[in-house]
Amino acid sequence: MAAQVLRQKALFLLCLLFLVQGTHGGGPREDFRFCGQRNQTQKSSLHYKQTSELHISIKNSEGALTIHAPFLAVLPASQPFPDPRGLYHFCLYWNRHAGILHLRYGKNDFLLSNQASGLLCFRHHKESLAQGPPLLATSVSSWWRPQNTSLPSATGFTFSFHNPPQKASHNASVDMCELKRDLEQLNQLLRHPGKNSRRPSSTLASQRLQSLESKLTSVKFPGDVLSFEEDLVNATVWKLQPTASLQDLHIRSRREEEQSEVQEYSVQLPRTLFQKTKGRRGEAEKRLLLVDFSSQALFQDRNSSQVLGEKVLGIVVQNTKVANLSEPVVLTFQHQPQPKNVTLQCVFWVEDPTLSSPGSWSDAGCETIGRETQTSCLCNHLTYFAVLMAPSVEVDAVHKHYLTIVSYVGCVISALACVLTIATYLCYRRKPRDYTIKVHMNLLLAVFLLDVSFLLSEPVALTGSEAGCRASAIFLHFSLLACLSWMGLEGYNLYRLVVEVFGTYVPGYLLKLSIIGWELSLCQDPGVWWWVTPSGESSQASARGQSQGLVQTLEDPPSALPHPPSLCLPSPL
Repeated sequence: MAAQVLRQKALFLLCLLFLVQGTHGGGPREDFRFCGQRNQTQKSSLHYKQTSELHISIKNSEGALTIHAPFLAVLPASQPFPDPRGLYHFCLYWNRHAGILHLRYGKNDFLLSNQASGLLCFRHHKESLAQGPPLLATSVSSWWRPQNTSLPSATGFTFSFHNPPQKASHNASVDMCELKRDLEQLNQLLRHPGKNSRRPSSTLASQRLQSLESKLTSVKFPGDVLSFEEDLVNATVWKLQPTASLQDLHIRSRREEEQSEVQEYSVQLPRTLFQKTKGRRGEAEKRLLLVDFSSQALFQDRNSSQVLGEKVLGIVVQNTKVANLSEPVVLTFQHQPQPKNVTLQCVFWVEDPTLSSPGSWSDAGCETIGRETQTSCLCNHLTYFAVLMAPSVEVDAVHKHYLTIVSYVGCVISALACVLTIATYLCYRRKPRDYTIKVHMNLLLAVFLLDVSFLLSEPVALTGSEAGCRASAIFLHFSLLACLSWMGLEGYNLYRLVVEVFGTYVPGYLLKLSIIGWELSLCQDPGVWWWVTPSGESSQASARGQSQGLVQTLEDPPSALPHPPSLCLPSPL
């Protein structure tokens, strides 16, 4: 019973750790921070000196607080503290990305160095045993140990470092500092992807991702969680014990700045995922990796697709392919409102197996649930996810209504113009003997049939008659083919009139044109009938999708058809 209670408490603390330390948004935190309290009993000052040794030391005395670090000092090296006596809280901060080492003493800030940008790896620390006024309530945190660690009171502290290894280790485990250096190099590649080429090659991108995953799964570190932060890439590793019966786990990022396109995201991992990756008793624990990219430089497809906020999240379980989960992995992105002509789609990255071409984005196995400022992705597998920004052609209701009116009015005017022109020609007693006017009349008849078939498509579809819908589809297809055929014949006839001026007589010329214009369209039209009849469906499965698409077109209103005004051009009078 007691063991079960302890296990539940451990799981609860682990879940809290997931919530607090999951991933990181915004700018990187300090690489090193030492805080404490100093009892100032007299006038005193701050002394800073650059040292050749790789350590940061803080020593306290009645008259001064002395700091040594391997960074170039900013003059003056000695600065007075504020006069009032009392207990002062202070913190020494080192931000490697900004190259700043500074001391916050009470409400005053003292810049010690603005060239503190070298990567140093922690080795050990020790307290000074010298006599003197102690520093109280001391604590330390750093990138290699993010948890705030309390230290005993002492007059001084020395934190020793070492340089990162110059070459990658060939051991089974990876040093944290080596991984930190690789992440820095990857961050530089993401920051300047166009130095050598416009985009990293597919081979380079795949190698980078595989190398990063391999080192994250083999890095050695104390505790259960390790996080690395850079400007454009963050990585977090969790140890999963093989005997732990975990519940659903939630990971939440820190909120980014207001102007950021993706302000915050969260990940919910179902318990079925951990049951699937659960090992046997005695096996080494597996690791859960979460890699947060704020640049899509490694994820460029042929279409140069745009990812929302360039945010790409990779979730990987060590040496395990996670797919076809019964409960989905839920990724929720909080983002800025998007324009109406942009559709957000949850996708994941698919690498080209041959590495001969860039990878691509796919939405198979992922469901998108979108709101104005929130998009949720429900996926049944683990990989690298993102939210794709796809241009949308959706027309709002008001514009669709006006477009429908314009389409109907245009078709009616075109049909009336055709009828009026043909009637005028038929009523004219002295008809010209050349074939040009007759070609015009055939073209106008084809346009009139196309207008009528278009106007009748929606009323026929509303009747609910399947036979009527099929007949309307055949009529529309025939009219369109006839219209296109007679437009081509009109161009051929003009060519004969302009270029072949002499010797243009052809026996049965109009009859031959009519055979091409009407019979050719009529001969192609049985193919449509074959598509939309049950016998055709049973004999040709490949035609089902085309017939369904054609019938579906008729079930939609004319305003929903692609470019309806293009079918309703006014006829030439």
